[in-house]
Amino acid sequence: MNYLTTQKEFFQKLDTEKYREFENNLCGIINIFLVLKDLGSEVSEQKIFDKALKINAFDVILWWKHDKLMLIFSYFCYKEGIAYRSAEVFDWKFLHNRKMKKIFFNFDKQIYIASIKLDENHLIIIDRVEYNNIYYSSVWTKEFEPVENKIIKIDDFFEVYNKRGILIKL
Repeated sequence: MNYLTTQKEFFQKLDTEKYREFENNLCGIINIFLVLKDLGSEVSEQKIFDKALKINAFDVILWWKHDKLMLIFSYFCYKEGIAYRSAEVFDWKFLHNRKMKKIFFNFDKQIYIASIKLDENHLIIIDRVEYNNIYYSSVWTKEFEPVENKIIKIDDFFEVYNKRGILIKL
């Protein structure tokens, strides 16, 4: 990931009164923003967030709706002429972890925005998978600092993985 920001940095670029209720719930839209920026997009924080609000991409119970985040990604790629092979939402609740591992071992030229459960639901960007390690970026830490190239073992990842996410093939 060449472009990394924090929730705090992202939020500071928004009209704080209009977006106040989302201040601590920005991981979904920021991850889409980061992937777009990494692919060369010129979209601003405000434009992408306004698009998210317009299509009701956030729900106070469901949090970020993966299908709506994928639509936002596709919309800005189309609008700015950014090429990608496909973007799709995966819900793997019924797949066994061994099948998931096979998918991760064929991870070339892909980005996966994965839903995980720590203290609360959170979305991370999986940049690459090598051997038994998942390398990921996260816009949230307890210090609200960006974390890039964090490493987690695949088996440890499956302990916190919600088996939902957005797979983008480049």
